[in-house]
Amino acid sequence: MRYIMLFVVLALSSVFGGCGGESDEERLLRLVPDARATTPVSGTVTVDGSPAKDLWVTLHPKDSSVTLRPRGQTDGRGNFQITTYSAGDGAPEGDYDITIEWLTYIKRDSDWGGPDKLKNQFNDPSTTSFHVTVGEEPIELPTFELELEGVEGKPAPTAPQVPRREK
Repeated sequence: MRYIMLFVVLALSSVFGGCGGESDEERLLRLVPDARATTPVSGTVTVDGSPAKDLWVTLHPKDSSVTLRPRGQTDGRGNFQITTYSAGDGAPEGDYDITIEWLTYIKRDSDWGGPDKLKNQFNDPSTTSFHVTVGEEPIELPTFELELEGVEGKPAPTAPQVPRREK
């Protein structure tokens, strides 16, 4: 009987929770009051001439006061869409350095971890040769054609210090 009551309470809360008529934009502004407008950014990555699945493409703002790190994950065709707040929404306007990592999903931790299958060649924002300026118009980035054949691995970069906001 206790499980039936729990089920009824959960069912009713899901029904009434969705009746607010709140748009995605209104919900975002309620949850993230300082959310910035975003512009769609997408592209494709190949590794040694073939599309690669589960690569992470991350945009690192050149403005060090911005703590957002928009990113996207490649699908089986090597395509990605950058996400900041909700799936595929893009990135806020600004100048970015782009890094690319190929990590492994770790079930136990429900997260992605190393080592980077791209031999740490493209995951350091301080040395990357990939950059983008995001404005008001959607951006389709040129294909990132990564070559690994015969490339030696590099040491992993040290994690950048992200400034913390004061409360």
